Order: sequence, then structure tokens, then C-alpha cells
Amino acid sequence: MSQCGQYTQKLTNVLKEAEKKGKLKIGFLGGSITQGCNPSLPENAYVERVTRWFKERFPKVEVEKINAGVGATGSLIGVHRVERDIITHNPDLVFVEFAANDVQGEGVDTSISYESLIRKLRLKLPGAALVEIFMTLDTRESAQEEEMKIAEHYKVPYVSYHDEIFSKIDAGEYTWEDIETDEVHPNDKGHGIVADLIKDLMEMALKEEADDSYKEEVPETTVFGVPYLEGNLIEMQDLKITEEKGFEKTEETYRTINTGCQAIEGADMIIGGVSSMGVDWFGETVLPKVPSDVPVLSVTKGLLDTEDGKLLTYPEVWENRLRKIGKECCLNAIGGPCTSYELVAHDQTEVTFCGKNIKVLKKLKAIMQTDYYHISLSTDVVGVESAVALKNGFALGIALTIGLNQKKFGIDSPLHFNSQAAVFGESVKEMSRLLEYQGAGTLDNLCVGAG
Repeated sequence: MSQCGQYTQKLTNVLKEAEKKGKLKIGFLGGSITQGCNPSLPENAYVERVTRWFKERFPKVEVEKINAGVGATGSLIGVHRVERDIITHNPDLVFVEFAANDVQGEGVDTSISYESLIRKLRLKLPGAALVEIFMTLDTRESAQEEEMKIAEHYKVPYVSYHDEIFSKIDAGEYTWEDIETDEVHPNDKGHGIVADLIKDLMEMALKEEADDSYKEEVPETTVFGVPYLEGNLIEMQDLKITEEKGFEKTEETYRTINTGCQAIEGADMIIGGVSSMGVDWFGETVLPKVPSDVPVLSVTKGLLDTEDGKLLTYPEVWENRLRKIGKECCLNAIGGPCTSYELVAHDQTEVTFCGKNIKVLKKLKAIMQTDYYHISLSTDVVGVESAVALKNGFALGIALTIGLNQKKFGIDSPLHFNSQAAVFGESVKEMSRLLEYQGAGTLDNLCVGAG
């Protein structure tokens, strides 16, 4: 069933009252679909379509929209932010969309977070009407079954995109690819289907008469449980620290463990894993405190462009800054094709440790190498660091050939390796020229980037 009009009396009352008072405030709470992901234009998203429909359907009513969609979040985050994002605005009508993002993974029970959310809305917004929206993944997985039980328990009407589209797909009226852009996000047509389901439910409610005597009771019992009922988000500035143990506030703009110095005492090595955004902070704040005989191994990839057109590796950037304050540091770096989740799975992995001192590199290798994590050594820091920084750009270029072939031959067409190989060959040529420009000691490190 694509719509449930069994519990529409509250919805009818709210819509009829909006016509009388001339105002209607609507809240939309959900994930990326509600946020407005993947229509060709923002105005084609279901939230925008539904808002326009309300304005057209009630031309004398001032319609206000609150879009509280946040991508990649489910009801576990939703129940904690609903107070801030929805309840404080006191809407008349709230749509809740989490069935796709609430597909349960191992060790995750979203049924209790979702019920906590619905119950909180019922308790905190007793005058508001609720509508649940059930989206789906391409595998037909959806949290609809659990969330529908909650809807029926709390007498909340709903619309099911899941049931609507799969009934039409099974009947051969269209395919998943006709209405979706990927495994979950609708295209213009898909967003239109969601909006049409909601419009139909609204029209269903408007056919009924208002009933001022209707009272909506929150049931005393629960379906799955509501442990997150009192959950909330607290802004950092509103946190009250009741006790501090192990952390000391310094004059710097961040918190450190015992001012950061004791954390490295007795360390055989230090691994720096900052993002590119943290390169300046690491060089200005952390490295000056590191003893000169303690080697630092950086996993941060990238090149810094200078005003004179040079591309500096991060070890070079840090060395230049340390030199200005009369400080020396044993800087080393890791390069090579290595994704963290595969390394955690103990996949056979080959990387290169680079630095100026081969003895230090051998020491680091002895500490880090395992039977699945294989380490080559190189004193060509510029060559290794330039190669690994450039490789991601070339990798994207190779991946573009996959998309171009899918566009030409279809999304399910076999992989075309000729074009990938051609771009790979050209990438190797370009990388060799760039390494020469960078002043790499040897082109042997080309294999680090090509990998």
C-alpha cells in the first residue's frame, strides 16, 4: 500500500485550521533525499515540489518551509537533533524520512532510535500532524517494516515510495534506472513520485471533515523501546566540564595531553596523520616540540604550490619552517598504494618509506613491517612524495573512461579496458615528465605513483 489514510484525522484538522488562520509551517526531517540530493535542479526535489503544491493549493495561506534534511544521517542522529532543527520552530506539519538510511547494519538497532524520534515529536509537538515517508535502496532493503509498525502504533499516516515504485517496476512500467541516479537517490522523476504520493495523501485528508473533538493520545506502551527519548545535541560552547583528568588547557588554541610533551617522551617514533588542512598546525605546533633524534613518519599526501611556481613536498615545507627557528627534525614519509580498510583486513600491501637517512629508514621498517605490510626504502623524498601526490589525479582520469563508456554503452555494459590502459600509459608518460620537473633523484619511483 503506497499510502495509509487510516490515521488522517489529525492531518485533516491541521490543514483545515491552516486555511482558517492563513498560516502553515511545514517541517521536513530526513537524510540526503530530503536535503535535496540529485535532482537536475534544486526546485525539482520533492521538498520543493511539495512546498509549491501547498502554496498553490492554499493561495491565501502563508506557507513556511523548514528543510532539516542532512545527508548520510538516519534516525539515530535525527532523534538527537530534532529538538534543535524541528521542534523549536513549532511546525504544524512534520514529514519524517529515514527508512533508507535506517537500513540496519550489524550491531545497529535503528528501530529504537526511530521510535524515540516519533514519540518525541508526538510529546513535544502535540498540535502537529506527522507523516512518515518510506524510501528504499535498490536492493529493496528498507526500514519500512519496522517503521510502519511504529506508524500504526502511534497512528501516523505514511506514504511508501518503496511499495509504489516496486509495484510499477514489477509490472514493467519503468525500471530503477528510470527513476534513480544511484542506489538510493531519486532523479527528477523519482522526486516527482515522492511528491505525488504526499499530494495524494493531503487530498485524501482534505476530503474529510474537521473534528474539533478529536484528541490524539500518546500510547503508554512502546513497540521497540525509546531509550533515546531524551537524547539531544549540545553545542560545544554550551558544554560544561565537571572534571578534567589528563587534559590541561594551554595558551594554544587546542587541547593537548599534558601540554603535548609528555605524550612523546620515550617514543621510538612519531606518526603524523594530519589532513592537508592540518599541515600548517603540525609544522608550527607539533614538530618544534619533537626531539631531533626521534624520527617522524608522515602519511599526509600532497604538494604545496609556491608563488614562484614550484611544488614543495610536505617534508620540504616543514623543514623550511623549522630551519627558520633553528630547529632540526628527522622527517620521513610513506608513499604507495595503500587504503586503510584493506590494510586492516591484512591485504598484501607494498609501500615505500622515504627519508634522508637510510639508517633511520631501516629502523622504521624494522618497527613497522609485517608479513602483509611490505616496505621498500628510498632516500629520494622529492620523487616518492611527488609521485604519490600526483597519482590520485591520474587515477581520476583513468576512472573517467569508465563513466564515458557507461554513458555510451550503458550502465551495465562490460568494462572496457582498452581505454583505461591507454589513459594509464599516458599518465605514466606525464608523471615521468612531472617527476623530472620536480627534480626527482630517479624515475624508479614512478612505480610508486603508477601503483
